[in-house]
Amino acid sequence: MRTIAFDTYPYIKNLETKGGFSEAQAESIIEAISGAQEALFSAIATKADIAQLTNSITPLTSHISQFATKTDLADLRTATDTALAELRTETKTDLADLRTATDTGLAGLRTELAKVETKIVHTQSETIKWMLGGFISIAGLMAALHFIH
Repeated sequence: MRTIAFDTYPYIKNLETKGGFSEAQAESIIEAISGAQEALFSAIATKADIAQLTNSITPLTSHISQFATKTDLADLRTATDTALAELRTETKTDLADLRTATDTGLAGLRTELAKVETKIVHTQSETIKWMLGGFISIAGLMAALHFIH
């Protein structure tokens, strides 16, 4: 607490002579005023207090510059939105390419499947011809054996 020293004697004498107060009353009044004055002055900042506060704030101002501003956040949002839009476009392109490749692959598989089905049908026809020929030959042999005996 900061105190301001001043000579109270002239004020006490003034209260006694001009105010009609006793010495004890005058001393009490001056003591009360001095206490109020000390309380008032203790709340007032000195140049040293201001210098100390300035020295405390100076490091904080350098830290404040490291924080993002509204402009920084707006720039970040714009950059993020742009990157997201590019990612969406790339994803749509990739999906379209994948769909085209899948459709082409399926078309190729369908063509191959049709060829295999054709070969199976042809093989079945050939197998039936051979089997029918074999059955007819066996039936003919059986008939011939039946007449011989």
